Amino acid sequence: SAIDDLLLNGPHWHTLEKLRSAGGWGEFRQAQIFIGCRNALTPCHYDLVHNVYAQVRGWKRFVLFDPCYADCLYPYPVAHPMDRCARVDLEQPDYKRFPKLRHARA
Repeated sequence: SAIDDLLLNGPHWHTLEKLRSAGGWGEFRQAQIFIGCRNALTPCHYDLVHNVYAQVRGWKRFVLFDPCYADCLYPYPVAHPMDRCARVDLEQPDYKRFPKLRHARA
């Protein structure tokens, strides 16, 4: 179909290749698309792969932390269903429960 042809051969691949090359990334191995609604909130987490983000409409705020602050974000234990997510709530931080969070710098 026309949509399949556009996805496979469209001009966006040239732009993505330029980003990949400029970032010194390896070959693209996967692609994902996330679609959100108004006021959607993504919990604090880390990804295992590089990301390219495109905002179609509206806005999204990112808060990025250097990996050296991982312990300050109290990640769930490895093998937990949410093991790539932080237990802290950055919107309403609980410094009594998570005191190291005060040391995290975004």
